Amino acid sequence: MHQFGIPADMDPIIELAHRYGLKVIEDCAHAPGAALAGRNCGAHGLAGVFSFYSNKNMTTGEGGMITTDDDALAERLRLLRSQGMTTGTVDRHRGNAHGYDIVELGFNYRLDEMRAAMDDANADPEVGVVVITGAGDKAFCAGGDVRWLQEVQREGKQVPMDPHAGIEDFLKPVIARVNGYSIGGGNHLAYFCDFTIASERAVFSQVGPRVGSPASGHWVSYLVHVVGAKKAKEVWMLCRRYTADEAERMGLVNTVVPLERLADEVDSWCEEMLRLSPGCLEILKATFDQGMDGFAEMGVISGTLYPDWFDSPEGKEGAAAFTEKRPPRFWELRAREAQQRREFLQESESEGQ
Repeated sequence: MHQFGIPADMDPIIELAHRYGLKVIEDCAHAPGAALAGRNCGAHGLAGVFSFYSNKNMTTGEGGMITTDDDALAERLRLLRSQGMTTGTVDRHRGNAHGYDIVELGFNYRLDEMRAAMDDANADPEVGVVVITGAGDKAFCAGGDVRWLQEVQREGKQVPMDPHAGIEDFLKPVIARVNGYSIGGGNHLAYFCDFTIASERAVFSQVGPRVGSPASGHWVSYLVHVVGAKKAKEVWMLCRRYTADEAERMGLVNTVVPLERLADEVDSWCEEMLRLSPGCLEILKATFDQGMDGFAEMGVISGTLYPDWFDSPEGKEGAAAFTEKRPPRFWELRAREAQQRREFLQESESEGQ
């Protein structure tokens, strides 16, 4: 570790590593630009890690960089950084990728990075409004990568994350600029924003029960405050798709405009709010958000009812059907389970006679 801008004495470290067959990774978070013997810190070992986040010592997703001159390692790091997928985001929103080509279990830091950006904007007194939107014009957010989540669950790992990147704790107004598909996690990301402005081609939907991915807690129940109880249950429990006009009529969207006018419409809303007292807007937002205080945390209810959901046949079936592009066979599994229970009861009765 290069501390306080002072490079570590690398010669004995490199010699020790060579003697025991170890790899040297330099922590350069506290010494960007520092050099030793004519070589920058981060260029002495196999790799160097840098942090662009003020109070972090290592690259943890809030903004950072890894340097290496090992081509194989660089390629693997790029792969892991892209959730283990060989196809990039650019290819996806251009329509060049048609599936999830996961070849290795990777990392997903995108929400952490978004949370860090929101925290920075929250602390900046000159920021009055934040706009969240998707890349390109096809999707606002199409939700989580089902196959990636399936791989994580198969490995028995947890995926701690804030699916709304801190919007609930954000003091200032947030606008969702929905340019296209707003599905699954993308849909509740949008309805947690204070305002949602959509293009005419936007589509909204939840998909949890369709792909066997349970959801519970405040990110489900908050929709009651947006569209009412009956409509909220319809959205979450029936997995229907809604056009932008249908979403506006139910109160899921504030206004709908043609795609070519979307940016100008959002700018107009921002300019209108920026003419108002920012302190008053923050107080009003905090007052509206008081209703979330009594909601259960996400995962508590689902974990209580089905603690081993992702190890169960039904929990595995939804993701398998999605990736295999076939209808899920949930009720076949339920029928098999019911038959097994009947057989067990019959055996128990026979043994008791």
